[in-house]
Amino acid sequence: MDSEPSKQTNRIEAVGLQPGTKIGKYEVISRLAIGGQAIIYKCRDPVLGRDVAIKQISTHLAEDTGFLKRFRAEAQVLARLGSEQPEVVIVHDLVEDPQGLFIVMEFVLGTSLETTLRDNSGPVELKATLQILWRLCAALHSVHAAGIIHRDIKPSNIIITEGLRPKITDFGVAATSSSQASMVLGTTKYMAPELFGGGPVSGRGDMYSLGFVAYEMFIGREKFNEIFADIVRDRHAESLRWMKWHSNNQVVAPPLHEVNPAVPASLSSIVARMTAKDPGDRFESMESLGRAIKRSFSARVRGGGVVSVAAPFGGEAEIDDDQAEELVVPMEGPEENITAPIPRRKLSTRAKVILGAAALAILVGGLLATLIVVRQQAIQAREGAETAYKDARRVFDEARDYDNAMKAFVALRKGFPESIHADQASVFIYLCRAHLALRDRHWSRCRSEESNALKRVLEIGRQTGNRRMRAWAHNMKKAIEEFSEYRLMVRELVDVMDQSKKILDDGDADGALALLADKFPDESELPVAQQEKLAVFKRGIRRRRYLNICNGLMTSARRLALEGKLVEAQSRYERARIKLESTSAKILPPKQREEMLREVREAQKALKSRSYIQRVTQAVKDARDSDDRERELDALRVAVKVQSKPEWVRRIRVLQEEADFAEIQRLLAKGTSQEAMTRLKKFIARYPSNTKAPVILKGLYAARRFREVKNVAMALYRMRKWDQALPELEQANALQRDDEVEEAIRECRYRIQMTKLRRLIREKRYQQAEEAGEKARGIRPEKWEPEIRPIVEAMKARTKVANALKAARIALDAKQYSKARRIIEPIRAMPEAAALISRTRYRENVGKGKAALAEGDARTALGLFRIAKRHAKSFEEIKEVGLLISNAEQGIKAREE
Repeated sequence: MDSEPSKQTNRIEAVGLQPGTKIGKYEVISRLAIGGQAIIYKCRDPVLGRDVAIKQISTHLAEDTGFLKRFRAEAQVLARLGSEQPEVVIVHDLVEDPQGLFIVMEFVLGTSLETTLRDNSGPVELKATLQILWRLCAALHSVHAAGIIHRDIKPSNIIITEGLRPKITDFGVAATSSSQASMVLGTTKYMAPELFGGGPVSGRGDMYSLGFVAYEMFIGREKFNEIFADIVRDRHAESLRWMKWHSNNQVVAPPLHEVNPAVPASLSSIVARMTAKDPGDRFESMESLGRAIKRSFSARVRGGGVVSVAAPFGGEAEIDDDQAEELVVPMEGPEENITAPIPRRKLSTRAKVILGAAALAILVGGLLATLIVVRQQAIQAREGAETAYKDARRVFDEARDYDNAMKAFVALRKGFPESIHADQASVFIYLCRAHLALRDRHWSRCRSEESNALKRVLEIGRQTGNRRMRAWAHNMKKAIEEFSEYRLMVRELVDVMDQSKKILDDGDADGALALLADKFPDESELPVAQQEKLAVFKRGIRRRRYLNICNGLMTSARRLALEGKLVEAQSRYERARIKLESTSAKILPPKQREEMLREVREAQKALKSRSYIQRVTQAVKDARDSDDRERELDALRVAVKVQSKPEWVRRIRVLQEEADFAEIQRLLAKGTSQEAMTRLKKFIARYPSNTKAPVILKGLYAARRFREVKNVAMALYRMRKWDQALPELEQANALQRDDEVEEAIRECRYRIQMTKLRRLIREKRYQQAEEAGEKARGIRPEKWEPEIRPIVEAMKARTKVANALKAARIALDAKQYSKARRIIEPIRAMPEAAALISRTRYRENVGKGKAALAEGDARTALGLFRIAKRHAKSFEEIKEVGLLISNAEQGIKAREE
């Protein structure tokens, strides 16, 4: 939540909810800010009659059930903290609405620390920084005590209210102390290094961010950007560069007292400790930090040794003892005084005069600062109004989106009512309405809005004393007069087009075009938009005329075809086709043109068929009378393409069957049995009633079946595909006995058993492997010594090793480490044995180390754990022994302390 915005911070763009929208019982007044995770609105509570700030949580977070559960719980804690801790913004309500998830907070009047740092390049006054920092420590102490970590402490989330009272806002990325950090949340410029690693969240992360904020306050934004120039030089990569800088333990910020000599060395040390890269090097808690700040303050501020650097909050900060005690109320524990209070003495007259003069100087300085702020606000308001006006004019002039342009001008008048651009916007609102009325052909309303715009321009020209505004009014008067001429021209065009349409509806397309040519002989005199509209209208008339011509030709062709005048009908259809396929026909809609072309082509095809049928019928009759079966078949094939008569189709089938069977007999006579068999298969499928063809095919198939099966089987055999070749070989052998096939069958069975033997050995199924070896020996006894026996002997040796490893693992699981090593020793050259030995030594040393650690002998345990680390192999073992070494080292350190 930010401070109450002045008028110049309003924006026109329609982002988020618009003013007047309801969020539960609350009504949106304006939008305050937009962030990566949320949008913040200023709203009104009608029941209690107060302004509130409402934050809309980002949609992707609001849809996360885990986030919702955590957010509701933390909102309850923050509501309690806000009522108890004045430096924490108060949470009033949590609204879950169809529009999204909203959190209702108090509306704080004040200035964000970000605005102060941005508007004042120099350092913040030292006492003011101390007081703000002190109070923030107290507030964050209470927040951390409630189990909440803010994780996004930065200047824009700190509002400075009256009396230098800071308010911590925007807990939108907060986390519980038990949750994990997230890199996607927070602002990398101020984030602690540990938040980038995804580790556990602690209050020291907020301490680091607060220290970085304090560092920037003590030296000022200008000096801060100078020190970190390499990081902030490119805004697109700035976030990533900050992340790398915070995560690099080798780089630190220069000491404060070296950058700004006005900062005491003690405060410089405190800030350096707050911004230590290692969380363990920072203060233990916000309570410890507050005490350190108070000690530094007691030694410096009360003694009057602080140098005033700048006073951006309206004067120097005065912190007395009462305020100091008030700030550290949440932090329990004794206060340590570094110096005793300095005795007070009565002021002399001269001192009083000097103090009075100083007070007067401060008063004058405050008035000057106020005047500067007012002037800056006026400049910002003028710049905001000018930007809004330019954006609205862009929508009006370039986009010609008069609906949105009118909304933009209305928003401009509402957001910047006192600016000259508000007067200009009032004229454009009338002009937008006039354009909209012209679009809808409301002539009288258009003329009325045009008149209102002219009156308003004349009124502005008379009342303003600004020379630029008078010139603007003069130019706008001319523009409105031009719009009046444009309106008259548009109306004339619309009236003439209406008359032309009536003529076209009566069927006189040429008359409609003649009227338009008579009324508008030179189209270039019309505005561009009206030229386009007239061109579209004329194109429609020409399309209508062209369509009438084509439809007339097609209608007359249909009539002639019905009368039997086929040649004349064909001629009309041809003329229609040529016209539809010409370039001029592109004026017609493509779909309509294609449909008409399709109709013409189908009609032409039908006409050709009607004249052709007579000729082919006579050709079939002549062929049959000549008793030439080949000639008859050709004539019938031509005839059925024109007209498919059932008797013609049946006759073609009979003649074709005779011709196909004669071709098969010719192939058998030549001895080409393979081709004949192919033809026979097709013939039988096509003519199943023929009884001769199956008998011939069966004899041919019996003769070549054996050859086919044997060729396939032997091919698989030669490719050493034993499993696939064996059934094929057995099938071939069943068809016809063959010595070559029988030998191949024997070899396949032997190879299959040998493959099985090797697979069983790989699967460590050694008993079944021995059985497979015996079967292979039975098939091929001559292969026992050269091939089978070496494999079986190697398998037995491997079985012995496996049994030894198994026994060693059993001893290891029983923590019998010496026994395990004795078992492994004979086979330690094996890789598995070496790994098992390392594991044995790791487990043995870890167990002994744990026992020593339990007995309090951390040094012995550390030595054993380090020995175990040398034998750690897996990630889990390395992680485990690393943790044990860390515990032992901590134990040694604790004993030494």
